[in-house]
Amino acid sequence: MGKKKITIRKYREGVHDFNKDEVFVGIFKDGLNILLVATTDGFTDADDAFLGLKRYYPELKRTDNAAVIRYRVYSVDDVPSVSANLYFK
Repeated sequence: MGKKKITIRKYREGVHDFNKDEVFVGIFKDGLNILLVATTDGFTDADDAFLGLKRYYPELKRTDNAAVIRYRVYSVDDVPSVSANLYFK
């Protein structure tokens, strides 16, 4: 699986509220659903986070909340839990 272990999204209540060790489904536009485990939260540089998000959310304002999601791929005996979704080609 990929090396990425963090993602930043414009915060949406009820969608981005994770607790440490909570298992959730990541739905990716490359066509995969992957079971992920929330690891920790937090971010050290708000300016870098804002500028990175601005590329994906042009309407973003500095007063908007962001969701920083740190995760690992959920696996059983080193086999990742993955399925195809509607974007799969």
